[in-house]
Amino acid sequence: MPVALTAFSGDMAEEANIVAVEDLARFTPGLNIVQSDAARTRIRIRGVGSQKFDIGSDPSVGVFIDEVYIPRFSGAEFALLDVERIEVLKGPQGTLFGRNTPGGAISVITKDPSDTFEGFVEAGIGNKDSYSFKGRVAGPLSDTVSASLNYGEETEGGYVKNDLTGNTNDETSRAAIAKLKFDPDSTLSITASLQYTDIEADAILAGSEATLPNSQALPLFLFPPGSTVTVNDDPFLATANIDGGLNIKSFMPILRIEKDFGDLTLTSISAYRDSEFDAIEDFDRTSADVGRTAIYEESTTFSQELRVSNANFIAGVFYYNDDAYRSDSFNWYSASVPYALAGGNVARDSAIVDLETESWAIFGQYEFNFTDRLSLTLGGRYTEDKKNYTLAAESNAPGVPPVAVPYETSGDLSFDSFDPKASLEFNPTDDVLLYASYNQGFKSGGVQFTAFREALADLVFEPEDIDAYEIGMKADLLNNTLRVNSAAYLYDYANLQLQRVEVVDGSPSSVTRNAAEAEIKGLELDVTWLPTEELLLRAGYNYLDATFQDFVLPLTGDDLSGNTMPNSPEHTLSATIDYQKELSNSWMLGLGADWFWSSEQNHDVFDDDPVTQQDAYNTGQLRMSLTSPNEGMRISVFADNVTDETYPRILLRRQTEVLTNYSDGIRYGAKVRFSF
Repeated sequence: MPVALTAFSGDMAEEANIVAVEDLARFTPGLNIVQSDAARTRIRIRGVGSQKFDIGSDPSVGVFIDEVYIPRFSGAEFALLDVERIEVLKGPQGTLFGRNTPGGAISVITKDPSDTFEGFVEAGIGNKDSYSFKGRVAGPLSDTVSASLNYGEETEGGYVKNDLTGNTNDETSRAAIAKLKFDPDSTLSITASLQYTDIEADAILAGSEATLPNSQALPLFLFPPGSTVTVNDDPFLATANIDGGLNIKSFMPILRIEKDFGDLTLTSISAYRDSEFDAIEDFDRTSADVGRTAIYEESTTFSQELRVSNANFIAGVFYYNDDAYRSDSFNWYSASVPYALAGGNVARDSAIVDLETESWAIFGQYEFNFTDRLSLTLGGRYTEDKKNYTLAAESNAPGVPPVAVPYETSGDLSFDSFDPKASLEFNPTDDVLLYASYNQGFKSGGVQFTAFREALADLVFEPEDIDAYEIGMKADLLNNTLRVNSAAYLYDYANLQLQRVEVVDGSPSSVTRNAAEAEIKGLELDVTWLPTEELLLRAGYNYLDATFQDFVLPLTGDDLSGNTMPNSPEHTLSATIDYQKELSNSWMLGLGADWFWSSEQNHDVFDDDPVTQQDAYNTGQLRMSLTSPNEGMRISVFADNVTDETYPRILLRRQTEVLTNYSDGIRYGAKVRFSF
């Protein structure tokens, strides 16, 4: 297939201890994932991504679970349960499935019920009071019906401690998947599934680094005179007057129907998703009782995909409806200026977004085979998105910042785009594929999500467009023991949607604008070698040159053309060694090691802002397993981040301070699995 992708089977993911979406970046050239907490996951592929995670806009990289588009991805949706395979597709995707994605896609396919009775139970423990449990049971209910049930639970002990309360940011994830599969004959398959996820964080604790010479971090609203404030430079020791916390719940039924008509296959995928999210966080991140953020979000999503395919073509239609509501409330307490201005009362300001997105699309591609070795694939996608929104700001103390004047405004947005695709493939030998491709990508415009002023609510933003050019090679060499995938790519990125903190109508606000055009150039190499039946070696490299081409800040007039795009390291390297050895007693010994290195990167748009620059870092993982002769028992131990490297996951400038969230240090543990 002439598509740049990195794929993992379920067994590979298990062996490599891939238990969360962030782990994929260690093995996938060009993939960058930043997760400040379970609700805020930012994914970039080859520099294309977004700083945003709210309901006002769409992600640039799509996440699909069992081919169902997930509009707001928590990062732990599949962390606990068995998967059949994971694929990371790079570049604009629009002619193969469902929702269009301009930057690429992460596709997670869970295991179907088996036609023989089987299952497993697994328990694990780790440092920092971590533990996990998961299990699966599957098998036939009759000659034509089979079923499976998966459940998993994991508690990750916290690594940031609140010096005032003594609590840590522990996080517990629970997930369950039930599937029922009906195969009345060899031409028809019907699969119904229910997926449930529940994520709880006991605290949201992060740092705040001062950018003023006196080393005093200052929130957006200064403390009144006489306030006593304690801040902490240790990224793993917070000093907050409340711990905060969050909870995410989602429920998703899926109905998949496949029917064969000769060499044609008709596929229908119907899905409904109900999700809810709430969180409380210490806004100022200090010992003073200044401000607290309270977030509530709920959404219901329905999608229907219908496609027909054979060996040479695929064609489909897609319908999508997402009805979402979000409220961001800022509550100002005794150590804040708004509290004093409100006459000594708690001042409460809320920004509300009520947004319904309705989209439909028609897509397809056809492969023309000129000879046995030369083919041309042509395709395209037409998408139409309509968004109906209501934005509002409410306050119990009107006139006190940030809500000077409460308001409510409504509107409609409509976007459409036709995005073509062309790919030329040439097989000089049976084991080598050369390709050159062109794709267009599109992402809808949207609305602001924390508009405390009506002037900000009026700033809607237009769609992003991307033209992607790529040449590549896929080769299986040395009697299929050496696989080499390489690519060179060039992206022209227009109307880039960029989110930053600005002062709008006198109020500091998070603002999204069509602020820039960008050019992205890169080289990518992914090599897997099996020198013996026992040893597997894998290496990946990505070179990335992602720069703004035309970028002038609208308020200050600063010309940032030529600056590097955020979270786009120039070089990343990864390497993996896996060794399997059968012992004398027929037990199987598995040894593995991974290493990942990233060059420095910027978390903002200013190349000369030292506090948003991240230094180069590297991490290493070690693992060992013992599997019984009949594979009925497997004992494994692991150590993640053995270099004990700590680096900032986020450096977000907020006027005179920078919000920080650092990675964890070394993690280690053991698991035992019994299969039947």
